Amino acid sequence: KQELSIDYRIHSRMIGRGGRGIKKIMDEYGVEVRFPGDENDKNLVIIIGPEKNVSDCADYLLNMAEEFLQDFLEDENSRQYVRESPRENRHQHRGEGPGFIVSGAPWQHPGGRSQSAAYNNTLEDFPSIGEMKATNAPTLGSSTLNLKSIPYRN
Repeated sequence: KQELSIDYRIHSRMIGRGGRGIKKIMDEYGVEVRFPGDENDKNLVIIIGPEKNVSDCADYLLNMAEEFLQDFLEDENSRQYVRESPRENRHQHRGEGPGFIVSGAPWQHPGGRSQSAAYNNTLEDFPSIGEMKATNAPTLGSSTLNLKSIPYRN
């Protein structure tokens, strides 16, 4: 049995998703690794097994912990330079204010009456659509396209 002191902040990285990481290490070294989470010593890690295997596993875990801790500290240090994005902060503002309001859109008629664009049957709001008249316009399925037959507007 050997007790190690490994920073508790990286225990989860060592254990891995669903315990896969630590299970692989335990299988590879033929030992049992425990993270008791003792209130007096959060950094405590216990390795139990044959003496040679425990020693080898301890070396491996300490090297792994050193790499993980270095990455952890670099990430933590780099966060001080990153500003929180509005997307991350949006849950705090949800429900405050009226939200996004559309006004003056083409489908909103004078006098406050609003109408969905899908049900707008007049060309009053979209006069440029009425100007487009197809004369001799090519149709789908035409074998050739004669550019002279397409009207050109200035």
